[in-house]
Amino acid sequence: MKSDYKDAGFTDFNYIPLAASGQYSIVPEFFIGADLGYALTTSGGEDGGGFYYMPKIGYQQQKWELFGGYRAVNNDVNFGAINLGFNFKF
Repeated sequence: MKSDYKDAGFTDFNYIPLAASGQYSIVPEFFIGADLGYALTTSGGEDGGGFYYMPKIGYQQQKWELFGGYRAVNNDVNFGAINLGFNFKF
């Protein structure tokens, strides 16, 4: 809960995700995917991090993709956010 987070003395939560990413094209233009791994906390405190995941769905073309997903870090306290992203492909 957000109150647990503030009661622990945190004013901000930052992390570095270390994850593998994969995606599967349902049809050539649409895909589903997920990032799975571990997130290292850079905000201090006793927690070193937690399980990191981001399921996503998107629309893709040859040079770019647009996706939406839910990014979360789970440990004793869970943090999550809804994401909208744009990737260029090289």
